[in-house]
Amino acid sequence: IFGCCGDRFRCGYRSCSGSSPLCKPCGNRRIAVPVDLLLSVLGNVCAYQQHNKVMNRTSGVVVASSVTVKSTPSENGNDLFVVHEGTRLDVQDDSMKEWAEIRISDGKVGWVQKKAFERI
Repeated sequence: IFGCCGDRFRCGYRSCSGSSPLCKPCGNRRIAVPVDLLLSVLGNVCAYQQHNKVMNRTSGVVVASSVTVKSTPSENGNDLFVVHEGTRLDVQDDSMKEWAEIRISDGKVGWVQKKAFERI
């Protein structure tokens, strides 16, 4: 909206001779670059934090109708308990390719296949 006219004055008008009471000498160019740089850095920091927040979600919800939670990350593991669709869970260990260690609200811990839940 406000621009420099002929590198001497700034005002709200496109053409400015400097005689208008709204026209002021341009002298703020030196702070414009650091302010722009600061805003750019802050924007990138916020974007990075949001990206990490999305990528490192630890909450999930069961999407399969029912899932048997295992004692080990294997189909051969002992059955510990059953969770049903809609059960909220926290992912404790996500380092395996197909399995995740989970904890449900009552404190029970076990392993389920990753395809049985979605992160929220």
